[in-house]
Amino acid sequence: MTDGLARSAGSVDPHRRGALLTAAGVTLGWLASSRDADGSTRHAAGFRRSEWHAGDATAGAQGRRLFVWYPAVAGEKRFDYGGPIGRVAAGAPPAPGRHPLLVFSHGYLGAGDQSIFLTEHLSRMGYIVAAVDHADAQGRAGIGGVTAFARPQDWIAETYIDRRQDMTALIDLLVAADADRSAFLHRHVDDGRIGAIGHSLGGYTVLGLAGARTAWREPRVRAALGLSPYVAPYLQPHAEVSVPVPVMLQGGTLDFGITPDLPAMFERLHAGRYLMVLRGENHLGWTNLASIGRDTVAAVAQGNPRWIADYALAFFDRHLRERDRTDLLDRPNAELHSYLHESPTRR
Repeated sequence: MTDGLARSAGSVDPHRRGALLTAAGVTLGWLASSRDADGSTRHAAGFRRSEWHAGDATAGAQGRRLFVWYPAVAGEKRFDYGGPIGRVAAGAPPAPGRHPLLVFSHGYLGAGDQSIFLTEHLSRMGYIVAAVDHADAQGRAGIGGVTAFARPQDWIAETYIDRRQDMTALIDLLVAADADRSAFLHRHVDDGRIGAIGHSLGGYTVLGLAGARTAWREPRVRAALGLSPYVAPYLQPHAEVSVPVPVMLQGGTLDFGITPDLPAMFERLHAGRYLMVLRGENHLGWTNLASIGRDTVAAVAQGNPRWIADYALAFFDRHLRERDRTDLLDRPNAELHSYLHESPTRR
């Protein structure tokens, strides 16, 4: 797996090869890095894509894709992902130092590159963000099918266990890359600061890693962010939810299928908990639909995508880096529909 990351991470899907990098001479104003007003470093967003070789039966004959965004030392350029338009330093060397790792789990029938505005932004702010296409990605039939969501009481530890396996294998891969001199992330992964992000079914996945499903607990995950996370199985009377790490839940007022369950999930959390509900946002507000008609940099500058990114960054900065850039997590915000929080460091 490490060899694949080292040798192929800059490769692209053949049918997209001609459109991946356009306007190559147009760069953003910063090159290696710059300083924000609070003194923190803003990097260029590096990006590499490769094939995913998990080494297990879930990979399938078709193969799957691995995406890595990371703090980079080169200038960003306009980048066509095959639909969404981003700003990245494709294939550039990583910025010096060790960086916290965030693993991302996409929604049911989604893809590892489904939330580019957020994954890019977090890499600019100093995080390595890695995502893989799960077995149900890009419209392939999922394990259990869509009807399974109507019966959360039937979900057991084996339900979508392939996603848990993908996430642990992804962490293994990135940690191994840090130890492998041939890997481009050699000596850049801070394996003591690992978090997880998931949207929808991906939110179910990362909450399981955090301990909402005891058999899924991944002790290397120190904080988890659920973006409109599917939590109904964790609210069943027989569910054993024991989450020892901080969790942030994000929802929206138009996210009718999931957000109404989030307050009950919030009550089951203890080790630092946050629930942010956006005004007028639906279930797909955390996907690439957020950057339609604009590039990813413009997307995070205003509206709900801004708050999604700002709260995600503040959460991981506090609970992975043990620092606060702002007081965002501790104060009311009139731009949100609602916000609940209880931090173990701010009681």
